[in-house]
Amino acid sequence: MRTWADCQALTKGFSGAIYKSFTTEQEARAFIEGVSSHQPAHIVAHNPDELVAYVDGSYNKFTEEFAYGMVILENDTVIHEEGKKFKNEFSSMRNVAGEVYGATRAIEYAAALGKDVGIYYDYTGIEHWAKGEWKTNNALTKGYREYVAAVNTIKITFHKVAAHTGVEYNERVDRLAKQALGIK
Repeated sequence: MRTWADCQALTKGFSGAIYKSFTTEQEARAFIEGVSSHQPAHIVAHNPDELVAYVDGSYNKFTEEFAYGMVILENDTVIHEEGKKFKNEFSSMRNVAGEVYGATRAIEYAAALGKDVGIYYDYTGIEHWAKGEWKTNNALTKGYREYVAAVNTIKITFHKVAAHTGVEYNERVDRLAKQALGIK
């Protein structure tokens, strides 16, 4: 693809599409290879002072409840994990609401400890809303963006993990969210 119109024709209607321009085809191919490369079984922080937080969300269509799963690691050791369900005005956002709640909770946890945190997520909105790269056009996403912007006592980094690819802690948070909802 050489133009925005070509790109838009192939990506319109696909959630999570990544839009990026490159000056050379070689740069574009390197980016694609990096995005689709094999994920390790789990990821640990390169900075030993940084917590690693995996988050995921899930939804139960029968009860209209959403949930998050969260695992916090410090120096490659799990120090906290939780799954929690909700049914409220954000239930219509289904699993995305759980994703946002999980990321928010992970940041709260790290801030309470005064530790920088790397958020490992599989729903790309977690990073793009936080950084102001996506429009925040509802109360949930606006509140999330404002919360992340207000946290100035710790450094927050974001790391995309491919969903359902066997990444140990990403699979674990998926299970925690589902368990909170009572689904498999």
